[in-house]
Amino acid sequence: MNNIEKSKIRRKPKELNIQIGERCRQVRDASGYTQEQLVEKIDVSTQFLSDAERGDRNVSCHYH
Repeated sequence: MNNIEKSKIRRKPKELNIQIGERCRQVRDASGYTQEQLVEKIDVSTQFLSDAERGDRNVSCHYH
């Protein structure tokens, strides 16, 4: 299997990432934001937020 084929294999999300993503979606929904509105506020792409809410992306928290 070459590198291109390997990159197309989708890894199973980790359970913790799924739980964090679900909680983020719950909070976003409860706050009344659409994904498009939230990405404008937090300066990430819609794809990143979508992936994070599904647990397909590792996320980190930064405090300022």
